[in-house]
Amino acid sequence: MAARVLILCLLAAELGAQVLHPNFDLETPQLEKLFTNQWESVLPKVLQNPRRFLSLLDKVLQSDAGLWILVDKEHPLPVDYAPTDLVSLDGLSVPVRRSGLSVRALVLPALSSLVQAARREGLNLVVSSAFRSYETQRALFASYARRDGEARANTYSARAGHSQHQLGTTLDFGDVTNAFAETPEGQWLKANAWRFGFSLSYPRGHEARTGYQWESWHWRYIGFEACVLQRDFFDDLQYLMLTWLHEHKDLLRRVRRAP
Repeated sequence: MAARVLILCLLAAELGAQVLHPNFDLETPQLEKLFTNQWESVLPKVLQNPRRFLSLLDKVLQSDAGLWILVDKEHPLPVDYAPTDLVSLDGLSVPVRRSGLSVRALVLPALSSLVQAARREGLNLVVSSAFRSYETQRALFASYARRDGEARANTYSARAGHSQHQLGTTLDFGDVTNAFAETPEGQWLKANAWRFGFSLSYPRGHEARTGYQWESWHWRYIGFEACVLQRDFFDDLQYLMLTWLHEHKDLLRRVRRAP
């Protein structure tokens, strides 16, 4: 621990009190204060390359806010929240498990590219679920609770308002079981989805933090820059990055210089 503290101090001293990025009114001490407690493991990576971190962050903050909004058991969406740019996947080149699925329009180019790239390698990515309204999620959770009990259902299904699917940027692939992880499609997604802006929401081994069981089929579109930011600085954990962005979003908006 002492050695780690010394390394951080040396990095901070080397960076000095200079402004770290032209688009942010941030100096090193201010940046350090943004990474305490649960983000302590992130700080060394940030201090090693603060300009790259802030460049990626700048692009994320310029993107549609719906791509990085935090939705979990403590942070619900409004009852009436629904994207205004939903488009149907029916009749498109994206394979679907059933008709009537839709996503936000801004997801469609990346989704199409993802599917086509997999297809070129002989793989067939099939979308099983996409946007769900508040009411649809309420009915779905109720059916699971009747079948398995409310406590059990709460480990694998979101209550109404707490589902990422309500954002219109989240997709389920394959048969919606963790057998998907062992399929060629599941393995390809794990290795390549980030290149198209898709991030795994509920990874294995992080159930205590996400509140949900591992879901190898559940991928959320957050954009390419956000995926790189997540991979390079937030231990490739979506919930860690989105929680950090949520907690600091007001301050980041204040210190970021508008282009």
